[in-house]
Amino acid sequence: MRRYWWQGTLDSQSKEIDITENLYAHIFKVCRRKVGDHFELINEGYAYLVEVVEVNSKNAVVLINSKRQLPKLKEPHIHLKLSFSQPKVIDRVIEKSVELGVKSIQLISCENSFLKDQTKMLLKTKRALKIVNQAMQQSGRGEALELREPLTLDELLQIKLKSEDRAFILYEDTHSKSKPIEKHSESYPETIKNISILVGSEGGFSSSEVDTAANCGYEVLSLGSQILRVETACVASISILKSRLGLW
Repeated sequence: MRRYWWQGTLDSQSKEIDITENLYAHIFKVCRRKVGDHFELINEGYAYLVEVVEVNSKNAVVLINSKRQLPKLKEPHIHLKLSFSQPKVIDRVIEKSVELGVKSIQLISCENSFLKDQTKMLLKTKRALKIVNQAMQQSGRGEALELREPLTLDELLQIKLKSEDRAFILYEDTHSKSKPIEKHSESYPETIKNISILVGSEGGFSSSEVDTAANCGYEVLSLGSQILRVETACVASISILKSRLGLW
């Protein structure tokens, strides 16, 4: 069943939906849907099964046949803090984060970031939102991935961590406080609702940045001695923590 992300809200009393503009172009020009076809529209945690009843030159009308509630993201929520990498890498990380159930992504400006002054501008581009929508359509996720405002690493570390939150920073080199992620099997109290993972860009974090993060409450984790690409490190760390937390 093909799924498409519906921006905005749907009236609970609505029986018909008028599809226009970009979504219309994608569904009826690119995907070539026609009268009588069925697909799902995803919106605010629900998937609406619709039937196409009318297709015009600039809009289409679909009839809602039924709706089903989509699974909510399990707690604790995982939040990815990522040093700004090359744009194509960011695109892939966003896509995989949607599929893996990451709650939010926040781009961080660090010493080795690919971009520093332009992160806030780039995060707001239509391309990032387009990638989120496409990944949500493919995965059937009901809750949108939150793209948070970019920060410098110093700004991020100045934010006081809530007592129930846990925060990790990945570091490929040895560190006095580092421990292997695969051996991180601590139990988490039910009061913990959010966990943050801080991942570096190409070149990783400097030792001074890791020291500062550790002093601010971030636990230093290692994925081993082999250097991983940014997107691989993100997928591996998220997957391991989800397994440890029983979030699959």
